[in-house]
Amino acid sequence: MNKTNCKIGDIFKNLDELFNEFVKLIGEKAFDDHWTGVLVVKCIDDHNTIRTKRMISADNPKAEKYGILAPEKANRLHSFISSGHLTSYESRNPKSNVVIERGRNEKWGHWGGAVLISKDFIFSFSGLPELLDEAFVCFLGLKSGLMSREQFNKIKKRRENNKYFKLL
Repeated sequence: MNKTNCKIGDIFKNLDELFNEFVKLIGEKAFDDHWTGVLVVKCIDDHNTIRTKRMISADNPKAEKYGILAPEKANRLHSFISSGHLTSYESRNPKSNVVIERGRNEKWGHWGGAVLISKDFIFSFSGLPELLDEAFVCFLGLKSGLMSREQFNKIKKRRENNKYFKLL
């Protein structure tokens, strides 16, 4: 297993611990009783999902939604990389329909929460308030060493309205 795969494996193995560290950094009040979600890591070259980790039980009423929105954000960001997008927030549209399955669409909207971590990876999270989804994946990217400070600063500059970036 190469170094990058080890780093991604470590994120998934320690996700609960990393999430708790993120909560302490940001402050519990910001989470508005959202303590769960789905993380997706996508490879940019071949756009395959490398890993998906659920921090949500299957019987949670929002499990299906988060399980669909996390990859949707990553896929949407991937489709806008050639336009210069660094985050899925740049193509957000709260009134948009999301394909749930073939022939079934829901008006769930297109939201922020996916970030271009490096030239190789997109990290996406769904389940927290939108700006926290985005900050959490940046936190994971920085913590793992897969995201450079330079890349984070580019995103931070572009996404000035994400107040949580100042805390990272």
